[in-house]
Amino acid sequence: MEQNKITETKELGSLLLDVGVSLLSSGASCSRIRITMKRLATTYHYEAHISIAPKSISLTLNDEEDNVLFNGMRSTPSQGVNFKIISGGLPPNEKQNAEPARLTKSKMIIRG
Repeated sequence: MEQNKITETKELGSLLLDVGVSLLSSGASCSRIRITMKRLATTYHYEAHISIAPKSISLTLNDEEDNVLFNGMRSTPSQGVNFKIISGGLPPNEKQNAEPARLTKSKMIIRG
């Protein structure tokens, strides 16, 4: 029975981190992320301690006796935004074949 509790806690902790990172990547506010993760943890009778940074989330799950059952951290994936595409610097036929943006010293042409 104790092994099932440990497995459940690890799976729930991993799920909560996945949910939090998905919300963070989608642009949700920190308070919305915290409320959602705490609501899910409370449903399973755990207390969640959450720390949210600009690109990562840290989570600790405690039981009713304040024992630490799960501790984990997850980072958001990098977005790979191509600023030439979003600024209009590439002709339409080249936008499909563009590589991820890299910092260069070349001038960008903004067409209006």
